[in-house]
Amino acid sequence: MEERRKSKRTRTYLGGTLAFSSRCASLDCIVRNLSDTGARVALDGSALLPDEFDFTVTRDDRCFRARLVWRNATEAGLVLLNPSDSSIETLDWAQELHARKSETAKLRQRVSDLSTGF
Repeated sequence: MEERRKSKRTRTYLGGTLAFSSRCASLDCIVRNLSDTGARVALDGSALLPDEFDFTVTRDDRCFRARLVWRNATEAGLVLLNPSDSSIETLDWAQELHARKSETAKLRQRVSDLSTGF
């Protein structure tokens, strides 16, 4: 079989997360191999995945935008769409930001309620 990958993948056994639906849904995975341009991940169950999603390698705290290339019952192949772009925030950071924005909105509403009471 002819190798079609642009870069050699390294075998790994790392934790990962696939986040989609505006990061409201996520799926844990095991990163089985990884390169500068793609990855193979092992998945539990037969969860449906969209065509594109955020992919985080947990140990390294690296986050990528990824596209699904192939999928079988237990594994999936991904291509990394932004391998050198570090501007994508990790899922943990995005969840923390969402919580802070929600808290800020509640505080603003409280200040508004107290201000109109006088």
